[in-house]
Amino acid sequence: MDYAVSTSSLYSRYISPCPIHLQSSWLTSTGRSCFSRTKPLPWRVTFWVTRILPLTDEIPLGLNAETSVGRLTMDLSGLDLEEVNATVAVGALEITLDPQDVVEGRLSNPVGEIKINIPDGALVELMLDTAIAGENYPDDYVKIGDALYSPGATAENARIRLRVEKPIGLVSIDGIE
Repeated sequence: MDYAVSTSSLYSRYISPCPIHLQSSWLTSTGRSCFSRTKPLPWRVTFWVTRILPLTDEIPLGLNAETSVGRLTMDLSGLDLEEVNATVAVGALEITLDPQDVVEGRLSNPVGEIKINIPDGALVELMLDTAIAGENYPDDYVKIGDALYSPGATAENARIRLRVEKPIGLVSIDGIE
């Protein structure tokens, strides 16, 4: 699923009425489905899009999600994922992992906050690529160089391996039951 707001439209919306273009596409059992709309918005309007997309746990999936500005929240509980990639250019990215998955991927948020919810018992390796970002993680997690491991996880046994790209802002790791 992709949400796209052009940079020129985003900039101009603060100085005059302008068109905002929302484009969304997703795969269905019968093929690709799309939604596209251009609508003029008055100055100082807050533009929010909430979309809940039901997915299946019956086949392994690769999940890619990107947004330019805003908040992206993903709960991966109960899904059979092989790969997950998520990017929020400016804003917040929150992801809840499933301890049963064997998954690799990348989380990117150049400016803002990344919050990763890791269930107890999940064997997770996070490779942190941070410049001036703060890091907040539980005391029982182990950091070796740029790698952060959940309790019991090692480089050899980690089932979930994510690269976390966070130049500016905060990386927050929370353990959940």
